[in-house]
Amino acid sequence: MRIWQPPLVLTDPLEVSSVPSTTSKTPALTDQAVIANAVGNSSTGANALAWANPSTGSAGVIEHIDAGKGASNGCKSFTTSRQSLEGATHFDGVACPSGDAWKLAPMVQ
Repeated sequence: MRIWQPPLVLTDPLEVSSVPSTTSKTPALTDQAVIANAVGNSSTGANALAWANPSTGSAGVIEHIDAGKGASNGCKSFTTSRQSLEGATHFDGVACPSGDAWKLAPMVQ
């Protein structure tokens, strides 16, 4: 025969360990920002410079870097490939200094 017992009531709080957050507080970098910084931080004349963006999974190879038009402003022209889930692309661009970083400049025809 079983004897009825009232349910156990816990009055003490549970102890839980603090786990650091795995989410990044910094915004994800775009492929354009990764490419611009790779070009900007490399010397003119560089060839076959690999880049990768862990935020998007994209990667590519910067084939060459030259002094851009109006090089007095520090801009550099480049040709790069980009492989992503959308496919492979190949394009020319210009990266220019912008504060503490580099940004891609609009292409002028």
